[in-house]
Amino acid sequence: MKISVFIFLISFLFVSMSAHSQLALRPYLGFNTSQLTNDLVESSNMKTQFGYQVGVDFQLGDKFYVQPGLQFESLNNSNNTSSSDDIDLVRTYLRLPLMVGYSFGRAESMFALRLFTGFNAALSLGGNVDGRSGIIQGSELKDELKNLIFGWNAGVGLNVFSIFFVDMGYQLGLTDILKNAEGLNSGVRNNLFYANAGIRARF
Repeated sequence: MKISVFIFLISFLFVSMSAHSQLALRPYLGFNTSQLTNDLVESSNMKTQFGYQVGVDFQLGDKFYVQPGLQFESLNNSNNTSSSDDIDLVRTYLRLPLMVGYSFGRAESMFALRLFTGFNAALSLGGNVDGRSGIIQGSELKDELKNLIFGWNAGVGLNVFSIFFVDMGYQLGLTDILKNAEGLNSGVRNNLFYANAGIRARF
């Protein structure tokens, strides 16, 4: 139900603004570093690792804009030890971000600095734990990951020659990523830093 409302809001904003605003299609790819707010299990001491994302979004507007999108992402964490208790945690999500922003330059400017913030919902596509048996039965995380999680984003972007862009941002996890599974800690939320680069096709 929540995800249906979210998709409806994105569609409504897209239709209502596109008739009177500039529109830019923005395919992109990038990397992320994921930080968990609590260890998966006691003494696991999970650290950040590099992950990646690929996606597309639409910018509707000029100075002020709305930016709905769709993104596939892979998030990775590890305890980074040299013992036999190494743990590698991988999760994949389909993320639906809805950003609002302000550009300090026009769409046709050679360089335009932007600020943005917004909400996102993420659908779990699965995950696994490698490196130590017995943490989660069968090492599969799919049944222990929540199907839907939420986050809040804030960041800065730069349009270059009006056809390229780079974005950097931070996402604060608003909900736990795990269900109440036996043997797993509670309060495990996912925060991450991310950077994207792509092209802007204006219409």
